[in-house]
Amino acid sequence: MKELQRRLESRPELASLWRELQQFDIDLARLLHAVPLRSGLEERILSRLAAQIANLSASASDDSRTSDTSESDVACDGQTLYTVECVHPKRRISRRAWVAAGVSAVCASLLGGVSLWLWQNRRRARPPSPIEIANEVARIFEQTLDQFGTGQPFNSNPPPAGARFSREVRLYLGSTITWRQVTVMAKTAVAFDITQPSGERGSLFVLNLNLPDFPSFPPYFPQLQTSRTSLGWWRESDLAYLLAVLGGPRVYQRFLKPPSPIT
Repeated sequence: MKELQRRLESRPELASLWRELQQFDIDLARLLHAVPLRSGLEERILSRLAAQIANLSASASDDSRTSDTSESDVACDGQTLYTVECVHPKRRISRRAWVAAGVSAVCASLLGGVSLWLWQNRRRARPPSPIEIANEVARIFEQTLDQFGTGQPFNSNPPPAGARFSREVRLYLGSTITWRQVTVMAKTAVAFDITQPSGERGSLFVLNLNLPDFPSFPPYFPQLQTSRTSLGWWRESDLAYLLAVLGGPRVYQRFLKPPSPIT
């Protein structure tokens, strides 16, 4: 329960789903209590239950006495029996048993469907891991290099509200910045394409996601490297940042402000 409470506090959509399930239980209980009981229903149920138990006991006694009886002993005489059902007592299944089995099967199907729906929603609600997001950003960065620097100028045309440029990124005199919208993990993000005066290129991806697994400051060494790209990630308040640059760790470090001295 502590783990559930912690996850509900950090995920508003899970908390909303949890409240909906609780409200559903409350509504269902209220509807069940609102059904009026028919007069004499309880007495009829108890009497039929007692009769059923007596029939089962009698059937068990008959079965134990006739366990060695051959099939010919219970065969019907076609000339004398016309309306009596020719079925061995062992094979006679009551109608109530069929109804109970059907109700149980329906309940089991409903329970399985609800469980599957909750499991799928839990999978959809689970936030992606940092390495999954980083791999996706690295793939987008390398596959859209032909679009690098073709977006809107940052100074004359600001990006959408909520896409703040990180103050941890280092800019030099003569650096140029443009921005473009991309799709990362089925969510719209903003990519700031940065070209340094020395010609080094990198993109700062901004996602409007609260990812508690991201560190609160940019790492000085890249956390992911491919044959062409170095990438690191961090978060600031409710925004997630991923910096992807063309080059190795030294190029990556030149895009970040130097760490502050420890007091």
